[in-house]
Amino acid sequence: MGVLIIGGMGVIGVTMVRRITSASTETVETTAATATTAAAAATTVAGFGHVELAVPAGARLVDMDADGDRLVLHLETADGPRILVIDLTTGKTVGAIDLAPAP
Repeated sequence: MGVLIIGGMGVIGVTMVRRITSASTETVETTAATATTAAAAATTVAGFGHVELAVPAGARLVDMDADGDRLVLHLETADGPRILVIDLTTGKTVGAIDLAPAP
């Protein structure tokens, strides 16, 4: 019985070490990828001048995220949540997603 307990603890220990080592490698890779993406976005986004973006009256900006040449806006409107995708190179709306509860 003692051998099984010691063997099980050994397996748990090895698994923990492998996961910790793997997680730190993934963190470094993710950080490098994020830095590369940010640098690419900074170099590819040439100013498109002043752009007015039409949003529904009373809409509230909940969240915003930029990825490459796209800007994603999460709006809260009177009709419910809406997601707008904006092309940063042209300033035009690429698409809109209205979120609705499932039936």
